[in-house]
Amino acid sequence: QLTSTGEYLYLIKGLQVSNLSDGNPVAKDVSLAQPRGYGFRLAAMMRFDDWSVGPTLNYWRIEQSEIGGQPPVLEPLNTSYEVGFKFMKHF
Repeated sequence: QLTSTGEYLYLIKGLQVSNLSDGNPVAKDVSLAQPRGYGFRLAAMMRFDDWSVGPTLNYWRIEQSEIGGQPPVLEPLNTSYEVGFKFMKHF
């Protein structure tokens, strides 16, 4: 049996924490709100008797954050991809 799933993900509220003091002890850490973003989660699974196996893909697109901190910084628009292979045991 072959099954596939797809999900649309909507970012309700995001928070980007930049620990700037890790690289410079006199710099202040900054927390920036990221107000918008979306993603997708896709998978195709081949099911056998009591286990399944198949590829997965996660994608996110997060918009630019607010500007904050001193000196002013921001988290730019970014995208991320996660590609994997999933093994599932059914009970």
